[in-house]
Amino acid sequence: LLEKCREELLATNGSMEVLVGFSPAKLSEAHLSDLCDILTQTWTIERCLVCSLLWETAPPQSFNLEYGVARVFSEIRNRPLVEPPLVGFFDCFYVMTHVAYVMTAFNGHLPGYRSDCPWLFSYLERSLTFWLREVKDTKNLTVSPAVASKLWSADAVDAVAEAADCLLALGEPVDNGPTGEAIRGGIAWLLDCQQESGLFFSPGIIDPDDEYNYVHPTWTAITALQIDRKQVPSGSPRCEAWVKFLRGVVQEVNFAEPPPAPPPREIPDEELSFLELVAANKVDEGEEDEDDDDDEDEDDDEEEEEENPISPSQGDVNATAAQKSTSREASNPRPPKPKAGVGTAQGRSGSWRPGGNNTAPAAPAAAGSAGGGRGRSSSRGRK
Repeated sequence: LLEKCREELLATNGSMEVLVGFSPAKLSEAHLSDLCDILTQTWTIERCLVCSLLWETAPPQSFNLEYGVARVFSEIRNRPLVEPPLVGFFDCFYVMTHVAYVMTAFNGHLPGYRSDCPWLFSYLERSLTFWLREVKDTKNLTVSPAVASKLWSADAVDAVAEAADCLLALGEPVDNGPTGEAIRGGIAWLLDCQQESGLFFSPGIIDPDDEYNYVHPTWTAITALQIDRKQVPSGSPRCEAWVKFLRGVVQEVNFAEPPPAPPPREIPDEELSFLELVAANKVDEGEEDEDDDDDEDEDDDEEEEEENPISPSQGDVNATAAQKSTSREASNPRPPKPKAGVGTAQGRSGSWRPGGNNTAPAAPAAAGSAGGGRGRSSSRGRK
């Protein structure tokens, strides 16, 4: 088996397009949802080389990967850090949990080092708080399965487990402070999500036909629930070699410096609610009342028309006025009023969520803006 792996790896000549699907030139065009897969696959390959898993010493000198984890880390750090619940947070969050996993060889060498990347663990703390707030807010919500699958809580077990797992790997005290409170709350909530079968599922989301998402919540939950994990470097020299190598990578790409904030995006008027347009001074608050008055005037006009039919010439004048009015409205369209209780936030994977914030970051020019976010049924690189 190892010999076959060596043969196939050498046959690629280190081409990352063959190995992970993205050449060095195309890496900057990868969608954020693809970066999680790219990172995990690159880690798998480079770890085999660094830790001598395929060759007892080192691969032939003629073999070199086109890029490794350092290049992927650099690309990740150049992307805006998307905060919850903005569009793109879902994919950004899972990229960041896997960055933390790669830094510890997926918990193969503990504890992790917060000082290597302070902004990363602060981000995971904020994200964990967000996920727990979402499950609390939707706990008593009665909705159809179709709606439940679109809520943030539909992925909460996986998300809470991964965030808590990465933070627990730091080996820091969890008995006080907001971070400790969030971790303890996350662990307690995970235990509440265990079914009689022993499996873990997010609230209202059980689909045996979706193999990956049927297994993955339990996989992540039992990993996070290893409360008594050893908080000392493991005895594995290979894991120790990887972490030593990776800490050098972190310094090489200056990964301790936080990524840029998402640039503000001008949201088209048609995506805004009437109240948001008022707040942005794009429509007069009295316009609604004016419209109501206009409706009443139109009703009065219709009654007058029935009593006093107008001449063709007057009809032409009215038609011309109507055309001008229509043209003016077309040049400055006014969206319909929002229904009560319906927010305007676009949630994960581009779906609209109730009660959120509609301010969203623009995808960077080189961030694969042409690509689309993945749905929750995809692996998202979490294998």
